[in-house]
Amino acid sequence: MQKPDDSCNQAGSVVNVQDLSIYYRRNHQWRNVVDRVSFDIKQGETLCLLGESGSGKSSIALAIARLAQHARVSGQVIIHNQSVYDLEETALRQLRRRHISFIFQNPEAALLPHRTIGQQLLDVICFRTGDDRKAGVLRAKDLLQQVGLAEQEVWSQYPHQLSGGMCQRVLLVMALCIHPRLVIADEPTSSVDAITQSKILSLLLDLQDHFQFAMLFITHDLTVAAVVADAIGVVKTGALLELQSTQELFNQPRTDYSRQLISAAQTLARTVR
Repeated sequence: MQKPDDSCNQAGSVVNVQDLSIYYRRNHQWRNVVDRVSFDIKQGETLCLLGESGSGKSSIALAIARLAQHARVSGQVIIHNQSVYDLEETALRQLRRRHISFIFQNPEAALLPHRTIGQQLLDVICFRTGDDRKAGVLRAKDLLQQVGLAEQEVWSQYPHQLSGGMCQRVLLVMALCIHPRLVIADEPTSSVDAITQSKILSLLLDLQDHFQFAMLFITHDLTVAAVVADAIGVVKTGALLELQSTQELFNQPRTDYSRQLISAAQTLARTVR
């Protein structure tokens, strides 16, 4: 399989976020749910946003792609050298279509129940790449093989006939069909069992190594973050408390909240043993 071209300087950032703030209107008032968050992700690297439910992680992910509906957003987001919030709608759709892919936490819900896997793969691949149906089939077969699925195993099946892990692999095919610059993975393994989770994470990292996309990975699970992340940003009540390399965070956490997260994970591990 052909790797993506290197039009983005490897030393530069695929995504750069500066002073991102997000406000939602609640009870007739605009409330700040994300406050002046800044980070960047380079080609081939993974930044994990780690925090409890409701901390603002998913809002950040949506705002990066200008998908935070009914929100006020300030700050700057640069993806593939383009200022996301300065783009006209046509250019914004093109950026999303060609350079950004999402992987969501509930794969069954992300697939249409009344269409076969083959039909859905072709719909997405032909729309995002511009392939005709014949080329789309070839691309789909190639990618299915890359994620460990046999065409005859899934092509004519409906989502409810596949396991959660298989559905998540189908979503990986949809996400990677364009050779994206940025993959945003929002709790992609939270709905599968531990064995399937390990397989999906390993596959995702192998695919990243091949395609060299930047990845923003959203999770509340410290052990998952330790596996996938080059760097971890700890998020609490909309604030980025600290941002360090994964090794530095575990060795020298800077905030009490980070120390509590690490201690809780270690206590749980000891209890399980």
